[in-house]
Amino acid sequence: MNKYKTLAALVATALLATAGAASAQTAVTGGGASLPADLYKGQTDSILPANFSYAVTGSGTGKKAFLENNSALFSTTGTVHFAGSDSVLSGTELSTYNSTYNVSTDANRYGALVQIPSVATSVTIPFNKAGSAVDLSVAQICGIFSGKVTNWNQLAGLGRTGAIQVVYRGESSGTSELLTRFLTTACQPADVSGTNLKLTGGVPAFSVQSTFANLFTSVPSNFIAAPATGGTSLYNAVYAVDGRVGYVGPDVIPSLVDATKVAKVKGFSPDEVSVQATLETAAPPTGAAAENPANWVPVFG
Repeated sequence: MNKYKTLAALVATALLATAGAASAQTAVTGGGASLPADLYKGQTDSILPANFSYAVTGSGTGKKAFLENNSALFSTTGTVHFAGSDSVLSGTELSTYNSTYNVSTDANRYGALVQIPSVATSVTIPFNKAGSAVDLSVAQICGIFSGKVTNWNQLAGLGRTGAIQVVYRGESSGTSELLTRFLTTACQPADVSGTNLKLTGGVPAFSVQSTFANLFTSVPSNFIAAPATGGTSLYNAVYAVDGRVGYVGPDVIPSLVDATKVAKVKGFSPDEVSVQATLETAAPPTGAAAENPANWVPVFG
């Protein structure tokens, strides 16, 4: 089995790329991100035909399986045809793909890697602390996820006390990358001063990471990795112990507007209304700019 000649496929930051004459294939192998997995796994509203398989491994493993054509990472054999990821392809990854699988002198080359937007999503902040609705400021979010804020009483106006424990994704995760892109864009030096975040320009700062623990020189003592891959594992871990906070996609949240369990941010719930309104602030690239995959990945600070 060969990858489709001329077109190969990869999903990156809410991007789905599939390729060629899919209906002509008896089996099409893919996998990756857990956040949009329900769209790809054959449910009644799946956007993929029945002959497509999708293994939930996390974004990082999905990209690796595709870029290295390593189907063992999806617990199967044969060719990896596509991957789903919320993690952005780097220039190095694109260059490596082209030099390995898209050399013009190779008659058996797979062709250009194609990325197509398929999903728009929020990243939610579930928490386990009884009380009234929680509406966080950006500075408060920065403090929680940097390790600067370690007790609920440090969050003014919430009327809660007790230790905060942050649950994070241990594997390479597109959801982690989406969150850290926001934090990198939005957080100010004062929000994270005195933390274990790695230094940028000599001061602690967030950076874009698909592996959350890579943010730190040493992970803060009040942080704990989710016990298994995927958003469901993290969500369950948050609600297993009082005082915990985490981050997941909206796919595992029963009610996105229940602010006693999922935080609002600056007054907004992480529901489809907010996602749509946010998307409408960014125009898609056109002309030559549309040929750069990075231009299909806007960052909303």
